[in-house]
Amino acid sequence: MLACILPLLANTQPETATQQLQADNIEVRLSVHPTRTTTAGVITAELEVAAPTSFIVEIAGSTSQRSGQLNVVSETSSRPVTLRPGIMGYRHRVVYRPFLAGTYEVPAFTIAYRSGEAAASLVTTPVPLTIQSVIEGDPARAQPSGLLSVDTGVTPRVWTTLRRGAGALVLLAIAGWFLYRRRPRQTPAPVRVPDPFRQALAAIESLPAHDLHGLERAIESLRARQPDPLPRLLGEMYQWIRFGSPTAQDIERFRASLQDHLRHGNWPGAAKERR
Repeated sequence: MLACILPLLANTQPETATQQLQADNIEVRLSVHPTRTTTAGVITAELEVAAPTSFIVEIAGSTSQRSGQLNVVSETSSRPVTLRPGIMGYRHRVVYRPFLAGTYEVPAFTIAYRSGEAAASLVTTPVPLTIQSVIEGDPARAQPSGLLSVDTGVTPRVWTTLRRGAGALVLLAIAGWFLYRRRPRQTPAPVRVPDPFRQALAAIESLPAHDLHGLERAIESLRARQPDPLPRLLGEMYQWIRFGSPTAQDIERFRASLQDHLRHGNWPGAAKERR
């Protein structure tokens, strides 16, 4: 019985490893936990330093780079705080995440300190770690039969069917859009402008700029053949142009509005002809 227990005790690894160093009134304490975990866990290394206020302390280590199969998740340093009169405290914390199963080490930390012309350093010892795989047993020897196939079960088949249906809908939408763009477009029939309006438009377009008397002759000729040829607003403008004191800009503005009225068929009965 004792012979069976002794090998187990020999292989037992503590969950937390601690180290304490001291020199020149400098005290260093390193704590690493856990030292035995799985590939899904994290390892935390905490370094605490107590030094007299007359010393300048710097903490360094190979923690800024990837160390073996240990990835540095975070690395933080706290501001110095007063532990007791004349003694300052420093804290440094590094969090590692293992990548593969195996045996690794938390690298050593170097605590450099100086006071005046004197300078020295303390160096911790690398801490061994044991990382086990989350999958029970050796992953390299795991049998494929122990794992579930991606297509096993009803849910994967349902998702496959839904993805195929969504793809088919996208293709149908693209085809429908292409056919819609290729469809023959119906050109609206041009609106037939009655002869009196067309003749009046041709007469006005042939007049020189600011020819008020020419505009009057064209409009009066149109009114003789077509009763009420102008809408109310345009008729009021015509009365001002004819009997008021219009400027050259007023005459040109009225002429442009009249041409737009005659050219686009805004004449009585145009709505019926467009139908």
